[in-house]
Amino acid sequence: MADIGFLKNQPWRHLIVSLILLFCYNSVNAQITADFTSDAVPCGSAVVNFAATVTGTYSLSDLRFDWNMGDGKPGKTGQNVSNGYPIAPGAIHLVGGVETAFTVVLTVTRISTNTVVATQTHDVFVKPAPIPALMDAVSPLKPFDNCASNPTIQNPFYTIVVSNQSQDINLITGYTIDWGDGSTVSSYVNSDFKPTISHLYSKLGLFKLKFTATGVNGCIKSVTYDVKNQGNPAIGISSGGNTTGCAPITFGFRVNRVSKNDAGTTYIWDFGDGTPPPDLDTGFNQHE
Repeated sequence: MADIGFLKNQPWRHLIVSLILLFCYNSVNAQITADFTSDAVPCGSAVVNFAATVTGTYSLSDLRFDWNMGDGKPGKTGQNVSNGYPIAPGAIHLVGGVETAFTVVLTVTRISTNTVVATQTHDVFVKPAPIPALMDAVSPLKPFDNCASNPTIQNPFYTIVVSNQSQDINLITGYTIDWGDGSTVSSYVNSDFKPTISHLYSKLGLFKLKFTATGVNGCIKSVTYDVKNQGNPAIGISSGGNTTGCAPITFGFRVNRVSKNDAGTTYIWDFGDGTPPPDLDTGFNQHE
């Protein structure tokens, strides 16, 4: 090992020590800056994702990221967080009658010293989403339901007629309807609904009609309706044997005559003793 004793009597030894101390001090207290990004301007009650970034000399495990989302709810912690803002479709965030942003504040704290090392603030504006709605123009009290007509495989045809009941249609640029039966998704504008639009279902089943509206601000909102084009189902029930005995006892039951029922038919068991229905809706079920 080299002999460094000669340094003791050198006049510049104090300079060496001072430089070393200064270097250590600057490393510990190096400036940290923070920023964060979020998704594009959200619509309605959409969930917004936030991602924090930091620059400077630091150990990421020694930093805590605290978020005030600006919506009055408890804050969140983490480098990447998500938040849903309480704005209903068609509404905007008003404060004193003025459209107002949610002010999001990120605070970065060094855990080892419990000191705040950086903060950053950004505003998040939530745009109003459209409110799409359709009405069955033929049967508004029992919409999209053809069960009473008892359609058959030989005669499955069912024509629905819809009218546009969306709110603030002057703020909607266009619509699409997915009729749910495998046909082509149709595109429309407001003038197409004067007065109604019709569609023919040519097969039996329970169909999910999806109506989507796009607002002038780019926000998109969808609503789904069940279209029931099926006949009244047949049903029967039988047991696996004797249904008399002393509790506790298990009985077996079977649903019969369902093979010709439409694919959209559902079955709910009620054993009469207050127990919840089983997961299986058809076939053989045992109950104790």
